[in-house]
Amino acid sequence: MKKFNLYCTFTLLITLNSCFHSSKEEEKIVPVEIDFSVLKFLSSDNLKGRSYMRPEINIAANYIIEKFRLIGLKEVSGISDYSQTFEIYNIQAKNIIGWVEGSDKKLKDQFIVLSAHYDHLGVVPEHARELGQKDSIFNGARDNAVGVEALIDAAKYFVKHPPKRSIMFIAFTGEEALFLGSRYFINNPVVPLEQLVFNLNIDNADYNDTSVVTILGSGRTTVDKNIKSACIAQ
Repeated sequence: MKKFNLYCTFTLLITLNSCFHSSKEEEKIVPVEIDFSVLKFLSSDNLKGRSYMRPEINIAANYIIEKFRLIGLKEVSGISDYSQTFEIYNIQAKNIIGWVEGSDKKLKDQFIVLSAHYDHLGVVPEHARELGQKDSIFNGARDNAVGVEALIDAAKYFVKHPPKRSIMFIAFTGEEALFLGSRYFINNPVVPLEQLVFNLNIDNADYNDTSVVTILGSGRTTVDKNIKSACIAQ
């Protein structure tokens, strides 16, 4: 599912980049190397399930920040170290944000947002372990380390192949706490909301069929035909 999702993401973003603006130029997708290192690191036992209430969430955040820096993503004006900081129930939290500038002078002030949450559920409570549950860690490989892998691999691609519109990459925290990270971003946007023309959020469910991708929000935007074309193209 990971490779399918990632390729579909690339195709979709390139398609969306031109769907609001007619152009005869055909943009082609260049294959990207995927090593799954982000997925493996974030879902490892050492991160104890990446709960926003545990200190290991900071290890995950710093890891993603360093990836953004090494990739060469730009920092957003007004925040430092790629970090939009806030509090969740008196616990410091971070949304991690970087961006790639678009190549078109008329369109680069518009942003397509690619996002994924990096927090998960942490560890099993003590009373549940007493009932016989042997594995105490919710590793969160599918929910949502694989989404962060796709986010970072997409960032690598678009740094080398900037599209016409700018792309903002956001790793949200607090998704498992009723979407508090994304809600904070909406209430405290780093650029005016009217400049965000589309958001593709990557999250993963318990599919055992690895060929399945579900697009939530179909019928609510003007880009449905482009989404279908992008998925068929893969």
